[in-house]
Amino acid sequence: MEIFLPICLLATVMATGGTLKCPVCETTGRNCDGPMKTCLPEYEQCGIISWEKSFGMQNKTTAKKCIKPGACQKGLVVFNAGKNGTILSHVSCCTGDECKKPAPPLPPRNFTSLREKRTCPACYSEKEVCKEETIECRGEDETHCVELFYQTSDAEGRNVTTTMKGCANKALCDNQDDFATGSLLPASLCKVANGAGSTIEGWSGFLLLSQVQLLLGQILP
Repeated sequence: MEIFLPICLLATVMATGGTLKCPVCETTGRNCDGPMKTCLPEYEQCGIISWEKSFGMQNKTTAKKCIKPGACQKGLVVFNAGKNGTILSHVSCCTGDECKKPAPPLPPRNFTSLREKRTCPACYSEKEVCKEETIECRGEDETHCVELFYQTSDAEGRNVTTTMKGCANKALCDNQDDFATGSLLPASLCKVANGAGSTIEGWSGFLLLSQVQLLLGQILP
């Protein structure tokens, strides 16, 4: 009988994996309230996602949605495009009434002095091509250069490509599924700053995740 216990437990998890429900919403500010939606089996937790961005008008955005296992253990996600601005993001797991609470404050950013100079090309544009400049990565944990190409739709339904390049920490490379909202194009990549390591081609190459979501778009479970 004991031999079949792990099998029974696995069957129970598989049978109930799709029954988790999480609130789904997004708003400017620290809290939002949305309808409960059933999560797909691969999404095993509810999460509160916070963003702080300094592109254009600075704002703070909060989203709630189903998230994948381990997403809330990645720490602060950092994207630094130099004078073009920064995006900071963090995922917190929640259950039950905890999901009704405002997003907790973002963890502090690591500004520890770099032991070695790291540089990355940086730019931001709502076009496929943007004018690059070389920037110095600021924090000790900004070890990677990223090139992100997102596709969203404008108010008239036309496709818009946003290009973002700059320094990033490893948490961004590991947690891109919850960094933003929208569709990431295959040309996106992440590599060790200064070309010290191999390039990881295609956003799906990080964790074999097939879809990401861009910062101010529609949140999907």
